[in-house]
Amino acid sequence: MKRYEKLKNKAININSNINASKRRLKNSKDRLDELNDRVEKLRDEYKIHSESIDVLKEIIEGMSVNHIEKIENMITYGLQTIFYDRDYAAEIQVEDKRNSKHAEFYLLEKREGKVIRTNKDAIGGGVKVILGFILQVFYIQYFNLNRIIFCDESFSQLSESYIDGLMEFINQLADKRGYKIILISHDNRLTPQAERLYKVNKGEIKLVRGGEDDN
Repeated sequence: MKRYEKLKNKAININSNINASKRRLKNSKDRLDELNDRVEKLRDEYKIHSESIDVLKEIIEGMSVNHIEKIENMITYGLQTIFYDRDYAAEIQVEDKRNSKHAEFYLLEKREGKVIRTNKDAIGGGVKVILGFILQVFYIQYFNLNRIIFCDESFSQLSESYIDGLMEFINQLADKRGYKIILISHDNRLTPQAERLYKVNKGEIKLVRGGEDDN
C-alpha cells in the first residue's frame, strides 16, 4: 500500500511538472510571437523612415538652393534639439547627372575637430526615426497641409537619454508652429509631458489627464 501511495504521489508530481512545463512553453511561445510581431513592425517603420529620405531626394530635385538650405536648417535644428550631446547637422548635395538633378542626404557629426559624414544607409535606427519624423514636419509645411501628425509606436528605437529632447522639440512644434502631434504608444517614457493623455481599453477611450476635447 505504501509503495502504491509513493508511486501515486510521484505520478501526480510528474503530471504537475508536465503541466507547468506546458504553461511555460505556451507563455514562451506567446512571448516569441509577440516579439516577432514587434520585430516586423520595427522593420516596417525602419523601411518607412528610409523611404522618407528617398522621397525627400525626389522633392529636392525641383527645389531652389534657398529651399534646400531651409530643409537642411530644419533637420539640423531638430537633430541638435533632440540629440543635445551630439554635434549633428544635415547636408544635402545636389548634382547634375544625365541631364537631371540627383540629391544625396548625409548626416554630419563633429568629433574631436573632425567631421564624420554618414550616408542614409549607414545611419542608426534611433537617428533615422527622428529624421523621418522631422521630414514629415517638412512635407506638411512644404505642401501646406493640415499640421497634424500621427505617430504610432514611432519612437521605440530612441534611447532613453533623448526622450526629453524629443518632447522639447514636439512642444516647440506645437507652441510655435501650430502642430498637433498624436502619439499612439505603449511607451510610458512619452506620457509624462503629454498635454492630454488618453487610455484605450477594449475600444473604450478614456481621458486620463488634460483639458476638455476641442470643439
